[in-house]
Amino acid sequence: RAETLTPFGVPMLTLAVSGDRLGVHLSAQNLYYLGTASPENLGQFVNIPLNPEDLVRVLLYQPALITAWKEEAFTLTDGGWLLIRSGVEQRQELVFNTERELVEVAYFVENDLKLRVSYSHLNDLARPYPAHVKLELPEKYATIDLEFTDYETNAKIRDGLFMLTPPPGAKVVYLPN
Repeated sequence: RAETLTPFGVPMLTLAVSGDRLGVHLSAQNLYYLGTASPENLGQFVNIPLNPEDLVRVLLYQPALITAWKEEAFTLTDGGWLLIRSGVEQRQELVFNTERELVEVAYFVENDLKLRVSYSHLNDLARPYPAHVKLELPEKYATIDLEFTDYETNAKIRDGLFMLTPPPGAKVVYLPN
């Protein structure tokens, strides 16, 4: 579930994915979109070139590893390590700090950077994941900064949290499958 808020904290866009079902409410237009949670449909509202599973993995500090035929590791001058994983036409670079925590992962296709994810604020023992995640998408000229301030692990998920229903009076638009 994701919400985009106005500067006053009012939801502009509310998006929820439950299994293979996508629901999106654009409150200003009172439109409700309903369809399959495909990368194409999700991409109409979230301009990130990742399928939902990979996006969730990135946000949960578990980025996907590419299939690699070659791996090289280097010690960095400021401490930490760089691991380069090379595939046929793709490359992945993973940077680890001196505590062996992943702080950055970058994905390249034919030497063009497609996505860079940076993780920071890792040293809080009460939180086993970063408090700050930054996604850079050079081809989209986009940078997304996520700051997690309220967190709870192993919490019971509220029933219906990932299910949206059209609000009264909203025009329903069906997305292609």
